[in-house]
Amino acid sequence: MTDKSDTPLIVTRGDRITDISNSEAADKIGVQRFATAMRAKLAAKRKQGYHGWNTTAYSGWGCSVRDLEAMLRQHLVKGDVVDVANFCMMVWNRRNPRG
Repeated sequence: MTDKSDTPLIVTRGDRITDISNSEAADKIGVQRFATAMRAKLAAKRKQGYHGWNTTAYSGWGCSVRDLEAMLRQHLVKGDVVDVANFCMMVWNRRNPRG
């Protein structure tokens, strides 16, 4: 079994696989691929009934930033980097409501 942490970033283009050695291109493609994984995980969780990160607990069904931070810490231990990234996104957006 190959250690995936040592695998270079590759992108398929048609039937061709390209090693992305250009840092700017690798950044762009890496962010796009990861964002796609984040969106897919969020969509799956919405289908399971999870929602409310973007509203306060005072609305009756949301949660506080403190709750999100606690869930982030819990998911760090679990090791799913997509879940961790999604919680980071939620916390960041709640702390920075105007971007």
